[in-house]
Amino acid sequence: MRLEMHKNLKSEKGVTLISLVVTIVVMMILVISITSSLSTTTELKRFNEVKEDIVTLTEEVKVYYLNNGTLPIDTSTKIALNISSDMKNVNDGGNYYPIKTDLLDVELNNGEGNKQKNYTTNDLYVVDDVSLTVYYVNGITINGITYYTLTDDFVAGNYYKKTDLPIVASVTMQSNGSNKNKATLGDKVTLRIITNYELTQTPTVKINNTEVTVTWNGTIGTASYTIPADIGLAEGDKIAVNISSQQADGREEGAITDVTFGKGVYYYVADSKVEGVTIPSGFVYVGGTKAKGIVISDNVADKELDKGKEDVRRDLAGNQWVWVPVETPSSLYTTVDAGVALTGSTGVKTTKYTNSGIISGKTRGLPGSTTYREPDIAPESTNGDTDERAKTAGFSSLANMAETMVSEYEEMIASLEKYKGFYIGRYELTANGEKTGATQAGVNWYTQYKNCTTLAVGTKVKTRMIWGLQWDATCKWLATSNFDITNSSKWGNHKDNTANGAGSKQNTGYSESWKANNIYDFAGNCEEWTQEARYAGTRAYRGGDYDYSGSNCPASGRSYDNPNGPYGYVGCRPTLYLIP
Repeated sequence: MRLEMHKNLKSEKGVTLISLVVTIVVMMILVISITSSLSTTTELKRFNEVKEDIVTLTEEVKVYYLNNGTLPIDTSTKIALNISSDMKNVNDGGNYYPIKTDLLDVELNNGEGNKQKNYTTNDLYVVDDVSLTVYYVNGITINGITYYTLTDDFVAGNYYKKTDLPIVASVTMQSNGSNKNKATLGDKVTLRIITNYELTQTPTVKINNTEVTVTWNGTIGTASYTIPADIGLAEGDKIAVNISSQQADGREEGAITDVTFGKGVYYYVADSKVEGVTIPSGFVYVGGTKAKGIVISDNVADKELDKGKEDVRRDLAGNQWVWVPVETPSSLYTTVDAGVALTGSTGVKTTKYTNSGIISGKTRGLPGSTTYREPDIAPESTNGDTDERAKTAGFSSLANMAETMVSEYEEMIASLEKYKGFYIGRYELTANGEKTGATQAGVNWYTQYKNCTTLAVGTKVKTRMIWGLQWDATCKWLATSNFDITNSSKWGNHKDNTANGAGSKQNTGYSESWKANNIYDFAGNCEEWTQEARYAGTRAYRGGDYDYSGSNCPASGRSYDNPNGPYGYVGCRPTLYLIP
């Protein structure tokens, strides 16, 4: 068999040589074709890069001109643009200057001369000071034709003609606020218009459907609009522009209903302040004072119902929150750069944790220990934190629960440091939110935690189940108003309280006598879950309840139980903090 195979190979030797030659020729053809294709691809890439640069610079030069009244150019250097007249805009004045790209917010593919302020190279973008046409001095060649500026789709021979220019060349609008693209109550919005011609009839200009006066300086018009209280826009709405009836060059142009360059201006609701306390956007001040409890609501119907009064009425339309001032947040927590590991095997660490001894008799240990601590998880499988129970609370897993609790604890601390306080739910959480009604008791910790996260309005605040740190801070504040936090019999629904209904679970907000600095039922009625952990599988609740005396289970009191167990005497209270 081997001899036969050798024989066949030998006899086909001549055919093999011919095939080899053919193969080499084909390969040479392919190499030439591929090289040509690559050359074309590279050419097209460069072409598109130059085109992109010119589009970007055309916009940015006009915006700069509108906003500053001058061009972003080096006026000391005039560039001789040595190209044929049919390759130029017929409206050019003939003075071409290098564009100072350092004055513009641009990233260019080419134009190293502009980037380096080297105006002797042809790798340079210039602009005509009359038509504002941008040119690339070096030019870019594709399919044997060299281009220097924008034409319609970059088609040769289709350069600008005067009669083709729009009457209004550019429209920009910006705010005088901290963000030029956003405006709120009292901010001034400035509209700028540049035309290609001297107008024979000035346009009618409206901003937010309000006609405004335009001041003209040659071909540049300027108008302003101050944001009123009754603007009629929702947060995030774009402020409308309408320019109509402009005439020039023997013709009239259709209405322009948006800016032509830039993003325009969007309306937002700014935070307000009462006694230095921030009222977040989406909320209104109801009444109260900083000393006795500023009350806010998420319903505009409650706005200033009890303005300046220390006591705020009970029944309001919206969810209600009371400001708790914290003048020295740093006294409430400890920072550890290396981090402290949480309980269990998630591998999550926290760099901040609640201090021991914020109020008398309430000590805490480190995360990962068995004593009271936060932030931490309680990963005991029988009744503590598991993947499935974490999902009930709104987390994706136990590890996600650990990570989120750490990050939100740090966010809450940052908010305290910035705003010097937080908002506490005015009531024990009910099925209706932060309003009077039956306390949401008899539900496990995980469900109540999730319910506390659903009360936020807008994007500037978060609502969460109260932390032990926040509970203690509230106790400290109430104590300054002479509420006894270690024996709350006189001001909470305890069995030794003398008010009507005391000693039985009542709707939260039931009695005005159980109100402290505009907060209802902080002492007694139902005990309230917190985020604080204890042991490997329990969590803390605070405040005492109706079935115990105010001395045995006071406002500052603390106990613990399995978070998976629903208890008819344990509800919860959310807090609201501003996202820093």
